Amino acid sequence: MRATQLILELAGGEVVSDLEEAVQPMPEPRKIHADFDKIRSLLGMNIDNKTMIHILASLGFVPAMPEGNTCTFTVPSWRAGDVVGRADLAEEVARIYGLDKLPEVRIQAVQ
Repeated sequence: MRATQLILELAGGEVVSDLEEAVQPMPEPRKIHADFDKIRSLLGMNIDNKTMIHILASLGFVPAMPEGNTCTFTVPSWRAGDVVGRADLAEEVARIYGLDKLPEVRIQAVQ
């Protein structure tokens, strides 16, 4: 409110909208259902569920109660723009666990 008042006093102009109209409500946090077996398959590494949960939680992802080989994570607001699915969770786990631990895979050219 004070900033608007100063702008009007110093630079002139008029207020065209109320601040309440300009403020949008925060969107619901994104939730990603993670299947740990599928994440292991994507990475080609055998990382246990507890370690994956610990890694993701340390990065701000909030785990819901794990059920067997699955868990739902709430994506932190500061990562909402770049974490949208299971592959992104796998990438985060690999980054912290150690990219140097990813198995080598030979790529063969298709003739």
